[in-house]
Amino acid sequence: MSHARTRALAAAGIAVGAFVAVSACAPVPAPTPDYVTDFGKGGRAPSPSGDAGPKGPEWKASAKDPLAWQDCTSRLAGRYGTPPAANATLQCATLTVGVGQAEAPLKLSVTRARVPGTPDTAAPLVLVGGTEFTGQRALATLAAGDSPVLANRPVVAVERRGIGTSGALTCRTADDQSVLRSGGTAGQSLETRVAKVGESAQKASTTCGDAYADAISDFTAPAAADDLEKLRTTWNVPALGLLAVGDGSTTALAYAAEHPKQVARLILDSPVRYGGTELQRAEDAARGTSATVDAFAAQCGPTCALGADPAGAVRAIIDDAAAGRLGSFTDSDVRRAVVVTLGIGPGDRDARITRLATALQGARTGDAAPLRALLRTADEALGTDGQFVARCSDAVTKASPDQVLASARKWGPEFRLGAATALDLGTCGAWPTMTAPPKLTDLGVTSVVATSAADPLTARTALDTLTGQLTVVGAQPSAVTWAGIGDGAVIRSSCVQKSLIGYLDKLDAPSTRACPA
Repeated sequence: MSHARTRALAAAGIAVGAFVAVSACAPVPAPTPDYVTDFGKGGRAPSPSGDAGPKGPEWKASAKDPLAWQDCTSRLAGRYGTPPAANATLQCATLTVGVGQAEAPLKLSVTRARVPGTPDTAAPLVLVGGTEFTGQRALATLAAGDSPVLANRPVVAVERRGIGTSGALTCRTADDQSVLRSGGTAGQSLETRVAKVGESAQKASTTCGDAYADAISDFTAPAAADDLEKLRTTWNVPALGLLAVGDGSTTALAYAAEHPKQVARLILDSPVRYGGTELQRAEDAARGTSATVDAFAAQCGPTCALGADPAGAVRAIIDDAAAGRLGSFTDSDVRRAVVVTLGIGPGDRDARITRLATALQGARTGDAAPLRALLRTADEALGTDGQFVARCSDAVTKASPDQVLASARKWGPEFRLGAATALDLGTCGAWPTMTAPPKLTDLGVTSVVATSAADPLTARTALDTLTGQLTVVGAQPSAVTWAGIGDGAVIRSSCVQKSLIGYLDKLDAPSTRACPA
């Protein structure tokens, strides 16, 4: 390994050869469980032979798990605000992977969840988190609710490189972080805000690229897929069962493309487009955020902090934030509060709705403290330098400043917080293009796609091509929908989890195709 690469890893907090610590509501109607593929509308596509489809590679537990698990239940419950339910236990370990041509050791955070009675002999389901709903946070959220999956088998999450306790990166200045998070200054024109975001994106790309010049390509989704293969070989098992959440779907599908015979189960929960452009993914997010805001307003309830007309109050708050009439808060700040509270935040639906409504009403009436507290959480949960590097490294085709501005003007009237979503699109505009994820190849296992009715990070439009891609390679996707609010239908819904037990055990189609909120 070069001295420059060693310095870059040390600057990231990645000690070469060292141990890193692991760390009254009207329900939203469920969308139809049908979907559109290249082969028309319907459910599972028949296999060419007319049988039930691929049986999948052998899936079994490790005969001797070499990972050194230690209890971390209390620590993670405090970190994520997710006290485990049903006496669930969280255990932490580390997995050493090689980085770069010299295979410099990097310690990744690995977390396992179990409940009393979880079968010791059951093959673990590997949870693949993303750059926003990270693996450890998603697993802590799953363990905080009623979880039929945990009663069926353990779930193990591998945190992505550069994020959290998997060697967090540090490279952007505080000023650039602030601009990219808040989309510029409140009250400025869209043209000015787009230019300001572009300027900070350029500086952030330069400083991060310089800080990790020899290692920057090691933080992509395909690199994260390599870590899954490292886990498989460490366990010495023939294949992995994968549950990918959010844009963790890119990592899981990259793994499936490179190791099609090592995928025993494939569940994509709230997936993003595979191989889609940043503009396409951002429009999916704009649609999802808009649906989430509308569901939030509709379900705020008779005692909602936003008053008798929550929908009108939300519209006014968004307009005031965009125009600079909500103090220093921007519409991008409002969107971040929506994502961190309703998208990836802990608690049931009512608790999350109440938390967001209280914060927005406070900002509206002069008490900025609750919203500022949510945004501090968002900075830690969504806005770290490692997440910036990972997200931008996965952006296959970037949007130009002109496209960002045009999208902001178009999406602003079309979607709730659409302009703010477009401004976020400019964050990665100056990042160098990394190698695109590999193309999917023939898979020997059927798959399941789960979606939420209101997810601020993606939308069902992301499935426009994904279901077709999966069908073409023999993965025969089945769809499960959840009528709730949040990223991760499987993570949050015991109904969705229960519907998957037959798939996990025997590759049966989901027993239920639509679950209530």
